[in-house]
Amino acid sequence: MEGDQEMITGIQLLEIIFGISMLYFAYISYKRDELSKIDFIVWGLIFFGFIYAAIFPESFNILLQPLHVGRPLDLITIIGFMIIFGIMLYIHSITRKNQRKIEAIVKKLAIDEFNDKNDQ
Repeated sequence: MEGDQEMITGIQLLEIIFGISMLYFAYISYKRDELSKIDFIVWGLIFFGFIYAAIFPESFNILLQPLHVGRPLDLITIIGFMIIFGIMLYIHSITRKNQRKIEAIVKKLAIDEFNDKNDQ
C-alpha cells in the first residue's frame, strides 16, 4: 500500500452503500413532505456521520482510551445502540400519545352515537 492509505474493506463498502441509500431515502421522504426540514437535517447528519465513520474509523481513536473502549468498531456499536434506544423511547412515547388521542376520539364518538340513539 502507498503511504498511510488503507484499502476500504467489504464491510466499510456495505456501510457506505447503506449510508448513501438511507440519505437518498430521507431525501425522497423530504420531497414527498413525509419529513419536515428539521427531520431531514437530523437524519442527514446521522447518515453523513455514519458514512464518515465507515470511511475514517481511525478518527475515533482519540476517544478510545479515555472511554476505555478497545476498538473503533466497538465505540461505533455502543453509540449506535444508544441512538437506537433513544429513538425507540421517542417512538414509544409518540405511539402512547397517539393511542390516548385515538381512545379519546373513539370515546367521544361512542358517547355522541349513544346520545343520538337515545334522543330519537
